[in-house]
Amino acid sequence: MLKFASARLGLTPSPLSPLMKKTLVGHNGGTFGFSTELAFDLKQHRALVVLANCRNDDVVTQLTALLKEQSPMPPDTVVLSAELGDPFVGQYYAGEGRIRSVRREVGRWLLQEWGQGSCELFPLSQTNFYNQLFDCRASFLSDNNTGRARDLVVGGWHGARLSDQILPPSASPLTDHDCQPRPDSDLQGVWQAKLRLWYWPFASSRLNVRIAELSPGAFRAEGDSPDQGVQGEPLGIVYSRPNVQVFLLAQDGSFQGKLNPARTKVTGHWKQAGYNIHVTFRRVQPLPVPRAEVSPEPRRSTLDPDRGYYGEAPARLRWGYGRERAIGDATPPIPPNRRTTVRAAGNSVHCTRGSPPRGCYALKAGGWSDRTGAKSQTPEYPGS
Repeated sequence: MLKFASARLGLTPSPLSPLMKKTLVGHNGGTFGFSTELAFDLKQHRALVVLANCRNDDVVTQLTALLKEQSPMPPDTVVLSAELGDPFVGQYYAGEGRIRSVRREVGRWLLQEWGQGSCELFPLSQTNFYNQLFDCRASFLSDNNTGRARDLVVGGWHGARLSDQILPPSASPLTDHDCQPRPDSDLQGVWQAKLRLWYWPFASSRLNVRIAELSPGAFRAEGDSPDQGVQGEPLGIVYSRPNVQVFLLAQDGSFQGKLNPARTKVTGHWKQAGYNIHVTFRRVQPLPVPRAEVSPEPRRSTLDPDRGYYGEAPARLRWGYGRERAIGDATPPIPPNRRTTVRAAGNSVHCTRGSPPRGCYALKAGGWSDRTGAKSQTPEYPGS
């Protein structure tokens, strides 16, 4: 490749040099996983050869800008503090277009389209940025109430700010364990749908979407289309109950729908290549039923004329002439025909079949009586 470039520049004699000067101005190519680029600077007699083990044409093409020997910073760049620039940091989406993100790294503002290289933005004012090397101009429209950026305009591309952050794709694929349904997650699990193909309405294509909620509101997702040979397509999820948005991160396409109250299906429309297709995603595995909290067995006590008052639960005794007032708790066990002191009251209680002795209050199988027998009630105790 270098010999070819040298011959094109006339540095190496070749019988093809006159013909190449008339026809060849540059060339590029690529295949799955690889890209190449050949560019010339004829005035300076320089050439650039790029051999890359990636299929990202945009990254390779941007390297040709190095031949311009031009600074990306425009001469009228202004200084913008982090306090004024941070409200623009976020992710933006427009229709079927890809997601673009704006981030700040060590005082630099970088614009990146998903799956593409980053482009540094230089502030011309508080809301306008520019990179003269790549002729990239970006403007932000702010929300008057919050002061945060609401929209991003890059050339003819106009994107709205996403409410939540979409996690970037991970190098490791999602596993079945990562996507096990959980009662506390509305979306985690495996979802399936059949997509009617716009170019052949009598055929359909299966779609499988795996979603894992790593933390509240932070999702990782991948999509498969077995009928089209697609596996592990990275997806972005934005969820605000019941609204669900799914984005293709590596190409154009999106889905918007609503989750039903039972959290078993999402119904909406898939938009791609100018088509709007009705789709319903359904859960493959049902949501687990939350385990019901088992209440402990209540403590029970029994009043028996032969055994007395025994068990675990105390009896709350109430008595009085005219107006009832609480005496206290009779704590078991109270053997038959014995006197015990009622807790926190200083009075006595006596288990007996008949009337209690003077100065005592008796627990009887049918209730309790005061010492004069003027009043009789059933004691408040959990009996069996």
